[in-house]
Amino acid sequence: MAQEALSEHTEQPTWARLSQLLKQWPSTAEEVHSTIVSLHTLYPWIPGPHINFPDGPWPTEKPRFVQKPHLHTETVSFQIATDNLAKAGMSPLTPSDEEFLRYVLCFPLGWSATSLTHHNDSWVHYVKHRYPHIEDLQPILDDMTWPEEVGSLVASYGPGYPGFFLFANSTSFYFFDFETQELLNAGNTLEEVYLGLRDGKWSGMNESGERWNEEPDNEEEYDATNYFPIWGGQVDEDGETTYVLAFPLKQFIPHLMNNTI
Repeated sequence: MAQEALSEHTEQPTWARLSQLLKQWPSTAEEVHSTIVSLHTLYPWIPGPHINFPDGPWPTEKPRFVQKPHLHTETVSFQIATDNLAKAGMSPLTPSDEEFLRYVLCFPLGWSATSLTHHNDSWVHYVKHRYPHIEDLQPILDDMTWPEEVGSLVASYGPGYPGFFLFANSTSFYFFDFETQELLNAGNTLEEVYLGLRDGKWSGMNESGERWNEEPDNEEEYDATNYFPIWGGQVDEDGETTYVLAFPLKQFIPHLMNNTI
């Protein structure tokens, strides 16, 4: 009956529509396929869609669409992530490391590799400054959309917002939560990162109640919204949705430096 109800009318193919169809998988398998084909045809510059299936590394009852913040193919995102890990001192990667990196890149909440051109952004300096005891902290993955990317999006595929980030140095991985402004020690290997994410150790929302250990910050207070791109939708006279920064991006200047100006 669900398949018949869905087939009685044709809806514009969107990623939200794809998510709805996946909730009724496998009875909607044909419509899922046709929706994916239509999305590729209408928006060939937007990679994917990426779908986590029940038999994959992220246990789920039904397949789930994962929206990525950057317009990278999976191959490109994997290569950028590998380069980021090399910069952090986490190289060379073993075949097992590469497998777990692919799993981590499929994290259901959606993130992509951080482009090298954004390693010196204000948000990176902000996080590094708040945790000065962690040497050579480098960004690996993020879930934001850059200003140069946002113009390529369409109304039904909006930008990513700051939520979760993966950092690393030569010895450890760190998970930054934008909402709570916490940096958590996620372990020393990509396998530990994957297992911790899968078991909900970033939130403590699991059967054991276990959570990754929080790193102490320098106790300085800043308005983080000044340093991370946060987008708001805006409808123009033609009814088209465009995305604009909700807050101007500012250069990160530590308080101590402010006091010397």
